[in-house]
Amino acid sequence: MGGKPPNAIITDQDKAMKVAIKEVFPNTRHRFCLWHILRKVPEKLSHVLRKNSDFMRYLNSCIYKSWSKQEFEDKWQEMVEIFQLRGDAWIESLYDEREHWVPVYMKDTFFGGMSTTQRSESINSFFDKYVCKKTTLKEFVEKYKVALTDREEAEKLADFNTWHKQPVLKTPSPFEKQMSVIYTHEVFKRFQVEVLGLSGTLVLKEHKDDQITTFKILDFEKNEEFDVEWNASKEEISCLCRSFEFNGYLCRHSLMALLVAGV
Repeated sequence: MGGKPPNAIITDQDKAMKVAIKEVFPNTRHRFCLWHILRKVPEKLSHVLRKNSDFMRYLNSCIYKSWSKQEFEDKWQEMVEIFQLRGDAWIESLYDEREHWVPVYMKDTFFGGMSTTQRSESINSFFDKYVCKKTTLKEFVEKYKVALTDREEAEKLADFNTWHKQPVLKTPSPFEKQMSVIYTHEVFKRFQVEVLGLSGTLVLKEHKDDQITTFKILDFEKNEEFDVEWNASKEEISCLCRSFEFNGYLCRHSLMALLVAGV
């Protein structure tokens, strides 16, 4: 990579890797794979799950429905009290390392929308089409070359389609039209979902001070309110959900705020 370290890296929860990454990539944002952490819940908290059928609902709310660090802290402490988890070694270790796996602590770093190591797992399944248990080392080297060639051709085809084929627009929105020629087709599809989701949002409140206008947006689909800050002089917008920072495209809440601001 020309001596340039990655901005972000996702691994399994592992002390040795955590120490090594901090030493080799001191400025890289290191994240633990959320899927691997949640997979350990039945093993580590079996005694809690047996007695409380609603425990996972509380845990998921902490993880996925906390839009600020303070909200996560409050929900986590409430969960610990309700399910009598104070003193549980695993729960305490998760809390101590919360900045490495809880989504709300990652929202300011671009992760391409990923919270798990699914991309590296998909490489494993990718090779399943080419090799099996009986494949010899010599055969594997040949199959590996074929696999890479196929993958390169698939990427070239995707690039060709992005450059030469116009994606189908689903609304008359100028936002959608503008981004259809900027994003790759794959990312544009995700942005398109946000444009279509505009009809499911409502501006509840608008507050303006010297430089910043704050909008309170109701999202009907999520049944939650989101604060969006718009700085007209700097042309900067930021939503509490941090979709742009984390995923790389604006959310429906920011788009609604821009519409109201006449942008």
